[in-house]
Amino acid sequence: VRWAVPMNELSLDLAVAREDAKDLEVVCEAHVDGVSLANPKQYSIALSDLRASADAPGSYFLITCSCGDAGCAGIESPVKVMHETGTVTWEIVEPKPERAFKFEESAYRATVREASSLLAERTAALAGSSMKRIVAPLGEEDFFLGKNHRAI
Repeated sequence: VRWAVPMNELSLDLAVAREDAKDLEVVCEAHVDGVSLANPKQYSIALSDLRASADAPGSYFLITCSCGDAGCAGIESPVKVMHETGTVTWEIVEPKPERAFKFEESAYRATVREASSLLAERTAALAGSSMKRIVAPLGEEDFFLGKNHRAI
């Protein structure tokens, strides 16, 4: 008897981490099976590392501070990303709780590939409805402003 292990589903969206009189600080928020991976008021998903994780296994700081620095958020252990036949697996130690997720590889790659366009569109809509300056995590600005659409 073989048991099929259900795959997790990843989705990405724009979230407002902070807002003040002049600025809206935006971050990428990840949901796994419809549940937020990390509080967007404290953390952001590092899109550059997420894109790299779609291409190759390794250890990646997928979860960072909303400023873009994992250490600032107290995260010292990267997410271990493994590629096996047809799947991508994450093993997350920080932020707690420890957890693991397994994604179908083509769906994972499609979600990551589409993230730049999605975030750029949502950021433009937000900017158009607000007189505030849009602030993105350090080093990730191009993903939110639509300048980085490298194919995966």
